[in-house]
Amino acid sequence: MAFSVFVITQMLLAMAFSASRERSLLKTGLFKNRWLWLSIGFGAAAQVLITEWRPLQAVFGTVSLALTDWLVVLTVAAVAGVVPEGAKLARHARTGLESGV
Repeated sequence: MAFSVFVITQMLLAMAFSASRERSLLKTGLFKNRWLWLSIGFGAAAQVLITEWRPLQAVFGTVSLALTDWLVVLTVAAVAGVVPEGAKLARHARTGLESGV
């Protein structure tokens, strides 16, 4: 499960920092970078195959995850997407307050 958390976290971080380190992902355009979405789709499909398809389980030493395990993976990994966005919002609020905006 830790392997899946790590992989999904990296995908979410790539999304969080894909357009800007300063502006929120929602303000820069969530679906602006189709190549990023293509790579995330490929990575997610590969992750599911590695954890769920028996021939790849043998190669990578993984085991199938139950639905509840996948929910835990997505919940824990989602923090990685929320934290950078929260930091951007906090930085923007602080900068706005300092500049009088």
